[in-house]
Amino acid sequence: MIKITRYSLLMAISLNMVSIGVQAELSTDKTVINSDTGSAHINVSFAAPIHGDLYLATVFNEQLIFFTANDTVSLQPLPLRANETFEQPIQVLSIASNGIPSSVYTLFQVVTLPGTDPLDSANWIGGLSLLALSINLPTPAKSGQALYVSLTCSDSVCHTTNPKKNINKVLNGTSLPAIRLSIKNNPITMGRFAGSSDADLQAIADYLKTF
Repeated sequence: MIKITRYSLLMAISLNMVSIGVQAELSTDKTVINSDTGSAHINVSFAAPIHGDLYLATVFNEQLIFFTANDTVSLQPLPLRANETFEQPIQVLSIASNGIPSSVYTLFQVVTLPGTDPLDSANWIGGLSLLALSINLPTPAKSGQALYVSLTCSDSVCHTTNPKKNINKVLNGTSLPAIRLSIKNNPITMGRFAGSSDADLQAIADYLKTF
């Protein structure tokens, strides 16, 4: 088991990021992962061909955890891919939120000389790449005004950008039951909101109350 303190990890990162130019870079299609956003796919791209061992790791409870082949993890420094030439972008991880404790996780990627210790920065080829992922953390609620716009209530053919004008009786919707009733009674014009959450619709109702 490898124990590593946050201080020592940050010191190692800061020293080596300055001293070594990064030639590989982590990227993802999502930085926020939860039951709503689905899985994220983590890729590594390379500025130039690199031959060596590719390591991918993260820190949890001050333990350095390595992602290994066949979708497994190890507390020992094992490579994800060994003794290969990396040139084209590759997917190194696909991760979902199921069963993962809520936190912000930082992924660390490095390529080392074949068969060498990844914990010794002298073996690194091209520096260290980092990527932060927010997993199972609550997402900030959108304001009623933002939802009013994003759900197209503000369109000129709907209720317009100024609810105070009460276009199409928008100010009748100052409560969740009233909005739900309007959706039920007007399936053609309001049906697109049927799948909206009660929390979002309540936020819109609260926004309309201000007028």
